[in-house]
Amino acid sequence: SSALPPMGHKWVEPKRPLSSLTPRSLSPPKERGGPTNNSIPFSRTPTPIKFLGQEFSGGYAMVRSSQVTFDLKPEYKLFTALVGCCEGECRRVRILIDGQVAWEKASLSSLDQAIPVVIPIPTGSSLLTLETGPDQGTMGIAGFAKAGFVK
Repeated sequence: SSALPPMGHKWVEPKRPLSSLTPRSLSPPKERGGPTNNSIPFSRTPTPIKFLGQEFSGGYAMVRSSQVTFDLKPEYKLFTALVGCCEGECRRVRILIDGQVAWEKASLSSLDQAIPVVIPIPTGSSLLTLETGPDQGTMGIAGFAKAGFVK
């Protein structure tokens, strides 16, 4: 049932989904529309992450100026996710490892296909952060679906 990534990307299913892990930190807090596990922020009832109308699970959705950080374990070799924009326009969507940008997209629209991202985790790394920039459109919601770690 999972959507196949565009040709040329070697997609890997995560063995440890982010949705099964407790984040080290989350900003802003969930009550104020912070990153939401498996749902769109500010939704009255849990609303799945969707790209181009297709539902995805196993990840986080976030509005602008949001961050969620996870502890990295030595056995994690890769981070993998389908990154897209669920609603509106998303700007400066980033994945950081120990504060260094490992992947970045300046702009994403909800009309774009989600991008399969596979990032090797350097040995000795301790933190992985998903982040959206402050200049995102007010209604932009970025999604990191099917996100997690490969051992």
